[in-house]
Amino acid sequence: MEAVFYQKFPWAILPYKVRIDKKPLDEVAEIYDEGFRWLRRRRRPEMCWPWRIAQEAGWVIPSPADVRIAPFQNAEVCLARSERKDFLNRTGYAGLSERPEGNLLAVDQMPWLHLNEVRMEGGWQSMFTPLGDGYVEWILGWEAELPPGYHLYMYPAHGMADLEIECGILSGRNSRESDSERFNVSLAVRARKPVSIRRGQPLARFLILHADSLQMRGRMVRLGSESGAAPEESAG
Repeated sequence: MEAVFYQKFPWAILPYKVRIDKKPLDEVAEIYDEGFRWLRRRRRPEMCWPWRIAQEAGWVIPSPADVRIAPFQNAEVCLARSERKDFLNRTGYAGLSERPEGNLLAVDQMPWLHLNEVRMEGGWQSMFTPLGDGYVEWILGWEAELPPGYHLYMYPAHGMADLEIECGILSGRNSRESDSERFNVSLAVRARKPVSIRRGQPLARFLILHADSLQMRGRMVRLGSESGAAPEESAG
């Protein structure tokens, strides 16, 4: 069983696995054990197997570009086509972005949104699409193909304090390519303040989970309830 990740464009960077090499740290720890009277070097994250497993589980999603993202204002609106020009003149918004449900997003002037246009199937397109509430969809330029019944669970990488990256669960069945297990992967992000990101910098991580794990239930056994009280249940 395997997952397959397809690079769609030359500018895209595919996800990768993290591997923790503990051997060099063990060698340093032994040097301290034998050669230093007081100091030791064994209390390192890499020496802790739960930390190592967590780092090596799943894949890392790297940034496909050097970008500078900044907060922006937006409003979800419904306008007749004849009203759009007058609306922009009156409100000062720079542009309108159409959404699949038929509404529009009025957005501020965002040079970085248009600066980061890349070659896609339809020609030059921005890798960022406004989503609403200050978020943009960051198109990564690659697809995932999962075995049937599996989902991709995304979460932020460590150290992304100034860029909100929303958790999400994707699969072929909940993406726009709903008739296939192969689907485009993107991130929903929102800047808390202007933030610069380098090409290749880790943005997020993901795990591949079976659908059964998403339906797992939990039993909450309170202290003393083993003697007869029914345990509480909660859905996962």
